[in-house]
Amino acid sequence: MQHRISRWVGERDGLRVGHCATCEFAHLDPLPDEGELATFYRDEFWQSEKPGAVETIDAQLDWWRRVWDLWLTEARRVSFGGATTLLDLGAGHGHFVRHATDRGWDASGVEPNDVARRYAVETLGVRMIEVGEAGLPADVGADVVSATWVLEHLHDPEGFLGDLAFRADVLVLAAPNEFTEVQIAADKVAAVRNWWVHRTHVNYFTKDSLKSLFRRTGWIPVTWYGTFPMETFISAGQDYIGTAGLGPQLHQQVREDELDFTDEQFRKDYIDRGKSGTGRDLIAVCKSEWVR
Repeated sequence: MQHRISRWVGERDGLRVGHCATCEFAHLDPLPDEGELATFYRDEFWQSEKPGAVETIDAQLDWWRRVWDLWLTEARRVSFGGATTLLDLGAGHGHFVRHATDRGWDASGVEPNDVARRYAVETLGVRMIEVGEAGLPADVGADVVSATWVLEHLHDPEGFLGDLAFRADVLVLAAPNEFTEVQIAADKVAAVRNWWVHRTHVNYFTKDSLKSLFRRTGWIPVTWYGTFPMETFISAGQDYIGTAGLGPQLHQQVREDELDFTDEQFRKDYIDRGKSGTGRDLIAVCKSEWVR
């Protein structure tokens, strides 16, 4: 594919992000080598970029379970109540697969990183599907596929989503929501400009660019959720980007506040941010247009 950058939208540490007229979303230019990218995620990602991830999720499980229940309930509703199988792509250490299994789903995961996959199987006891470098085998499918915080890392997001549309009835997708008005306002006062531009994030999405990508790949978004826009703290004078240790404290504050919400308020806040496209991350629950 010949990429055509229509405008530059961000730059940091020698990385340049451009909005691509071909892809209709922003990505690094030049794109990293696809083979090197696959090797990095298989051999290094969780070890070098996310050390301590298991302990962090374990400490936050009460909050994560509430978030995951929101996704699972909506995925089953979108499937008209018939969904029983779930395949989590980019499953990490397997916590979401474990939770779905505990909630009665026939759940399994796919994770390229050897260390994370072994932890999921040996410690959490979840079912993980091993695949080769070519990707998912043709016979792997499920009622629901989830790909949460995966799309921003991929060399070919459009090919990935297009393939999934023939494998599942429902998609649960989460991705960072970048270059929003809230983020740009915070960037003007943050200690580090364009702090969200990172070598592990190949692609950068907005709600509009995700909607366009879904339309081209056979997915119809039914429900949008949005996580709390952490950038508002920066604009309010709490620059967690430039202050060591402040970020985890603020994230914990948000989680504690949300755990105090009623189920109705928790869901409403996430839906309101999803509708307005103002969440730090966007979660879309979609149905495949190829499944009737």
